[in-house]
Amino acid sequence: MKEKAKRLARALVKTSTMSPEAKLIEAILRKQTQADLQYETPIKLEKEKPRNNVGKLGDRKIVKEGTDYYLYIKVQEKWMKVQLEDV
Repeated sequence: MKEKAKRLARALVKTSTMSPEAKLIEAILRKQTQADLQYETPIKLEKEKPRNNVGKLGDRKIVKEGTDYYLYIKVQEKWMKVQLEDV
């Protein structure tokens, strides 16, 4: 739905005259995009296990250990891990 709204906004922006409604839609989508980027926490691929004194609450990392991959999440001052598997 969000992608459809973005496409609609882009189409409206391309027109030479924009209605007040189109300008409002464009402003709302711009703010939504900024909010998405602000709160996004990208997952980092690491080669070593994280230490408990590194990172902050909610940080996530994917670590390859041998041939397996693990998702590490920082919870209450320590890292917890879950093994990832193919689906």
